[in-house]
Amino acid sequence: MEALIPEPSPSNIRKFRKSEWRKTMPKGLKMKRFIEGPDGTLVRDSSYVGEDAWDDDLECPQDSVKQIIDSYVKLNAEEKKELKEDLSISGRYSTRPSFV
Repeated sequence: MEALIPEPSPSNIRKFRKSEWRKTMPKGLKMKRFIEGPDGTLVRDSSYVGEDAWDDDLECPQDSVKQIIDSYVKLNAEEKKELKEDLSISGRYSTRPSFV
């Protein structure tokens, strides 16, 4: 049986760590991690997954589609613009669904 393994991008790694945190910790537990700086002061590590593991990801699906289209090298700028307009993600977000 084949498994679909997502690309190890920073956002996918963060989502994986959040899911692991949710599985192993009591529901709603939040923790902050502090690292000792060079002068002995404590500096908060905001990248620690325990701080926001229970918060939903705020990444808009339209943003990720836009990033994929922008990074696709086989399309020229005009084709990318047309594709974004067809998907109605040109630059502002539509408040109504676009059913054709």
